[in-house]
Amino acid sequence: MLEKNMTTRKDDMFAEQQLAKFLDLYLYNNFSSKCKKITRITSQAQQMQGIDVIIDYDNHDSVYIDEKAQLHYMDTCLETFAFEVSFVGNDNLLHKGWLHNHDLKTDTYILIWPKETIYHNMIISCDKNKRKNLIRDLLKTLKYDDFEEVECYFIKRMSIKKFLEDNGWNEERILAQAYEIRENKKYFKTPINGISSFYFYFSPPSSYGEQPINIVIGKNVLHDLAYNRFIVTKNQLIKI
Repeated sequence: MLEKNMTTRKDDMFAEQQLAKFLDLYLYNNFSSKCKKITRITSQAQQMQGIDVIIDYDNHDSVYIDEKAQLHYMDTCLETFAFEVSFVGNDNLLHKGWLHNHDLKTDTYILIWPKETIYHNMIISCDKNKRKNLIRDLLKTLKYDDFEEVECYFIKRMSIKKFLEDNGWNEERILAQAYEIRENKKYFKTPINGISSFYFYFSPPSSYGEQPINIVIGKNVLHDLAYNRFIVTKNQLIKI
């Protein structure tokens, strides 16, 4: 299982690099005239701090961006996004996920829905089970110019946390609930009484070796929390 997950992660990293190149060309290049500097981070140490891109503005403000993409759902994007609460590391110990990891320098997420690639018709014509395997295979050889349309939401990390806190779920309560879910092996979806806009999701080890527990938030909520939203294509950048 570990070998399989390591191979999957390698494929994901390759696809993430290709998506990053697409974003550099067709998203960030359109910002360059409005910013002092835009830096794509290649240092593994900085990436481990939750930084993919740094945008420096003329007023000396800097934005530390972590790009999160639904690559395993490309062309069939979900109307939700998952935020990692906890996971099992390679050391077999439980760790905080990136949402509440205070060691990370992330202040902004770019949530990315790859809405259309050159494989769009092939992907949407498959049934659900075949589609999952097809996308996994495509990620191994995906190139940056295979992307046709990508939707991006810029959201402050603190905006996500405040939304959850305003609904009664601060960090302490979230981590306690995640621990209870993990201890009782409540795999898959755990709804929250009285709340329809988000829920917990526990991935079993057969799906991901890290066995993450996520909070899954509806896209309609994320739409309202985002301070910038764009459709990115090779021909234009559309603010939505």
